[in-house]
Amino acid sequence: MTSLPLARLRPGMMLAAAVYNRQEVLLLKADTRLTDKHIKILKSWGIRQVGIRGSSDGARAENRQAPSSDAASLEAALQARCPGAADNPVMQTILRVAARQLQARAVRRDG
Repeated sequence: MTSLPLARLRPGMMLAAAVYNRQEVLLLKADTRLTDKHIKILKSWGIRQVGIRGSSDGARAENRQAPSSDAASLEAALQARCPGAADNPVMQTILRVAARQLQARAVRRDG
């Protein structure tokens, strides 16, 4: 289990433990696969961090979606694989460059 702040959560990641608000009301059950809506709910309740099953679960979930070769989608997929990069400007630049290289490779491959 990895504990991540909300800013690093991505759709497709799986909760390792249930999330409760301050009044002990269940917000999300353990083993919930996160969506954008779930992340917004957590933010609205002031939840600061949650336990996630492994750091690569979100990346595996994203890999099951239809592949995309546009740079923005590739960058999002890379960020899901590197959740710690969200707060690091150098890593953001590296991911952006890597996404462009993957896009160029896909264009050459698909010709």
